[in-house]
Amino acid sequence: MKSARKILRQIFTIYIFYSYFLASCNQKEIDNTSTKSETTTNDIFAIDTFDAIDTPTEIDNDINTNNTDTINKDTIETDNDTSDTIFTNDTSNMVFVPAGKFLRGCNNDVDIECGSYPNESPGAQIDLDSFYIDRTEVTANAYAICINAGYCTALKSAGFCNWEIAEKGNHPMNCVTQSESEAYCTWAGKRLPTEAEWEKAARGTDGRTYPWGEEIASCNYAVMDDGGNGCGADSTMPVGSKPAGVSPYGALDMSGNVWEWTADWYDSSYYVSSPSRNPTGPNFGSERVKRGGSFYSLRESDLRASVRRNWFNSPDFETGFRCAIPVH
Repeated sequence: MKSARKILRQIFTIYIFYSYFLASCNQKEIDNTSTKSETTTNDIFAIDTFDAIDTPTEIDNDINTNNTDTINKDTIETDNDTSDTIFTNDTSNMVFVPAGKFLRGCNNDVDIECGSYPNESPGAQIDLDSFYIDRTEVTANAYAICINAGYCTALKSAGFCNWEIAEKGNHPMNCVTQSESEAYCTWAGKRLPTEAEWEKAARGTDGRTYPWGEEIASCNYAVMDDGGNGCGADSTMPVGSKPAGVSPYGALDMSGNVWEWTADWYDSSYYVSSPSRNPTGPNFGSERVKRGGSFYSLRESDLRASVRRNWFNSPDFETGFRCAIPVH
């Protein structure tokens, strides 16, 4: 069964990559017919560096950032209209993660899977500066705005891909490469989160196994393969569909729906020599790190906050992204 799933995924990935290649070629032809002298939306959103924003005096996440267990899961807003409105350095649909230390890696005290995943060890206290991270994964509708602005690459819809599927505009944008994800974040005045930032936003500071705590992953908390792909829907779901799975800081879908690209290169032994303050991953590599599991994840272990996966810079129907902004 696992072998068949793996083969199917490989075939589909090759097909998506080929479609992506053709779409890129078509986009280049369109770009060559445009005059560079025109003032476009690109000029408005163009930035030379990832500008950090000032530390907020009031945190608008409706949470107490000093206590990672105070989220009221019954009152979480999952109206995603604001996620499709893009402003440079806009934090209205982001959550704030305060500076400080957290446990990165598998927590041997609570997670029985640690021995099976050596790339998550050793666990260690990592100190990060404060940052914002998107409350949800970037949606297909939001990505369409970037395409219409002429900054992001037009994609071809196929299979499980959400692009140009009318009823999936509020689903996570998938079938994008790591480079395309980074381009979108740059256009929005943001960047991809580092692997360490992603993990802290997902699990907080108490070393929990999942964003919601220690209860085994299920469709109560995440869009996963539990009774079928996507909780039986055979698809992703609208972002924020599982509010019970909210992270300590208010981020939704940190487990399930789609894997999420990070900014880091992948090295299975990186944790052995990683700096303990603001790590940004290896200086080079052949694959990037993605996190969080997807609607196609059958194993609960894939939904753990510490799980690390590596993938080439190629489109994948299981993978999307969210963005982050550093804070002074």
